[in-house]
Amino acid sequence: MQHNYQEAGWWVHYPEYFVSLMKAWYGDAATVENDYAFNYLPKVVEDHSDLAMFVTMKDGKPNLERRTRCASIWHWLRLHLLAGNDAFF
Repeated sequence: MQHNYQEAGWWVHYPEYFVSLMKAWYGDAATVENDYAFNYLPKVVEDHSDLAMFVTMKDGKPNLERRTRCASIWHWLRLHLLAGNDAFF
């Protein structure tokens, strides 16, 4: 958290905010010993933007399976929310 330190402004409170957020998400599992469960958070391991996807497709190595799966989940979610079927959320 040291690299996010600010001298002034709201983000002066970043360390307290981060600890509070991790405790809200992970409860008692967020402790000082495990860096407040920071390692539980998903990490971005490669560029998943549209531009990067088009470049990899141009280069002949697309990852369309992941892209199709994500698009179908968003499509399904959007249809159910627009139809007012949010009772299961």
